[in-house]
Amino acid sequence: MVKLTMKWKSRICVWILVLFLFLSMGLTGALASIDSENQITGFKPLMLHSVAYYEAVCGPPDIANEGKIYNQKLEEKLLNLSDEELKELIREHLLSVIERKKQGESLVWDKEFVEQIVKTYLPDLYPVITEQMGQDSGSGILMGVGEEPIHPNYTPGNKTKNYVVYGKHWTGYNLWGFWCRMYWAWDSTKITTVLPSTWGEIYDPTWVYDGIAAHEERFINPQSYFKWVKGKFHNYVPQHRYPWHEITVYAGGTDSWRSGIDGGV
Repeated sequence: MVKLTMKWKSRICVWILVLFLFLSMGLTGALASIDSENQITGFKPLMLHSVAYYEAVCGPPDIANEGKIYNQKLEEKLLNLSDEELKELIREHLLSVIERKKQGESLVWDKEFVEQIVKTYLPDLYPVITEQMGQDSGSGILMGVGEEPIHPNYTPGNKTKNYVVYGKHWTGYNLWGFWCRMYWAWDSTKITTVLPSTWGEIYDPTWVYDGIAAHEERFINPQSYFKWVKGKFHNYVPQHRYPWHEITVYAGGTDSWRSGIDGGV
C-alpha cells in the first residue's frame, strides 16, 4: 500500500512539473508577444508624426502649400490600422518616393526615419533607400539653378519669388514648411532694392517652429545679392530639424538657389 501511494505521488509530481513547464513556456511566449507589440506601439509616434523625406519647391509669390496638409482625420485613420496594414501602407508610399527620386525629383530622405522605421519594419527597402541616400549630397542639397551673367545694360524691373522646404510625412502630406520670399528690383546697371522675408508654417500641431537659427545677407557685387538662412523645428518625440535656404538674386531677374536640411539627414 505504501509503495502504491508513493508511486501515485511520484506520478502526481511529474504531472505537476510538466504542467508548470507548459505554463511557463506559454507565459514566456505571451510576454514576448506583448513585448513585441509594445515595441511596435512605441514606434507609432515616429510613424505618425516623423518626417520621412524633404521636398524643395520654388515659384512665384502665389505658390501655396504644395500638397496635402497632415490632419487629425488622417491620424485617426492610421491609428485604426493593424500593424501589418500600417507597414504595407508605408511600403506603398515609400516605393512611390523611391520611384520619384529615380525620376530626378528634388527629394532627400530623412536618415533617422530610414534607420528607425525602414530598417526595423521594412528591411527589404532599406538597401534601396540607403543607396539613394548615398547619392545625395552630404549637405542635403535639394536644388540649384543657374545664375545671370553680368550685362552692361539691364531692362529695369522687379521680381518676387518664394522658396520652401517641406518636411514630408511618408504619406506625402506636409508636416511643416520653411519659407523664404525674395523681392528685388534693378535698374539698367545694378540691383536697387532687396526685401527678403523668412517664416515657418506648421501643418501638424505636434511640430513647433522655433524661428531663425542663423542667417547671413550681403551684396556680392552691385548686380547680385546673397541670402543664407536656417530655421529650426522640433516635435515631442523629440526630433530637431534645421532646414536652410541659400539664395542669390541677380539684376535682370534670375536667381540661383540651394536648399537643404541639417538634422535627420
